[in-house]
Amino acid sequence: MAWSDEILGPDVASAGLHVSDYICRDASGILDLEEGLEASRYTSHPYSSHPKEWPPIAEVVGTRELPPMLNERYNAAGGEGTALCGIFPEIRRAWASVSLFLWRFGKWDGQCPEYTCQEQAICATGGDEYTCSQCPVHIYLVKILLLPK
Repeated sequence: MAWSDEILGPDVASAGLHVSDYICRDASGILDLEEGLEASRYTSHPYSSHPKEWPPIAEVVGTRELPPMLNERYNAAGGEGTALCGIFPEIRRAWASVSLFLWRFGKWDGQCPEYTCQEQAICATGGDEYTCSQCPVHIYLVKILLLPK
C-alpha cells in the first residue's frame, strides 16, 4: 500500500481515478487547437475565408509610408521582432512600438518623436479625452502600458 493510499484513503483515491477518467474522456472529444487551425486553411472549411460574393470587410482608401526614422530603427534591429502599431483617430496620430513613435498620419509634418523605455517593454497604448469645465482646452491623454523585460 502506498503512503498516499494510507493518508488519503480508498474513497479519495477512487474519486481521483473517476475524475481523471472523466477528464480524459471529455478531452478526447475536443478538437485539438492545431488541428482546428490546420482545417481552417482549407477552402471547404466554413470559416476559412471571406465569401467572394460578399462585400469586402474593409476597403483600403489610401496608404501612407511609415516615417523614415521608424524604418531606420526597425532595420537597425535586423528587421526582426514584433512591432505593435495602431492609430489614435481622435488626435489624428499613429503609433508604433519599436520604441514608441508618435506621428501625424494624415499629413506628414516632419515630426516623429520617439519615446524609449530601455528597461521595460511597451505592450499596449490607449488614449482618453479630458475636458476641463473651467477652461476651453481639450486635452487628449496618451497612455502607455509597460511591462518589465
